Amino acid sequence: MNIIKKKGFIGSLLFNRTSFVEKNGIKYSKGSIVFCSIEDEVPVFGKIMDILVWSMGKCIFVIIPYVGDNFLNHYNAYEVRPDNSNYIFQTPDNLADHRTLSLSTSFSQHLRNKALFH
Repeated sequence: MNIIKKKGFIGSLLFNRTSFVEKNGIKYSKGSIVFCSIEDEVPVFGKIMDILVWSMGKCIFVIIPYVGDNFLNHYNAYEVRPDNSNYIFQTPDNLADHRTLSLSTSFSQHLRNKALFH
C-alpha cells in the first residue's frame, strides 16, 4: 500500500519516506506494531504503514489503528480488530509505549479474523 510518494511536501515541509528508523534505541519499521494510546479505557494499537522523515531526523508514523476488544487472560494478550476508517499520524515520542509489540494471528473459531497483540 503506497499512500505517499517517496518524496513530497506537507505544506512547505520537504519529507522523505523510509522503510525504518531508529529512535531512542528502538528500531521501527513498516509493519511494526505499536501501542498508540488509551481512549475511553480501551487500548489503541497500530500497524506502521509509512515512516516520513524530514530535517534533523524528525519523523512521523502513518499508522492504521487496531482497537482492543478485550483482554484474554489465557493468552496474556489483547484481542484486536483493525479500524480502517482512518489513519493515525504519530511521532515516536507520543506513543503510549515506545517498544514494538508482537502480533499473533489465530485461525481458531473464537478468534476468527482477529489478532492478538502481546
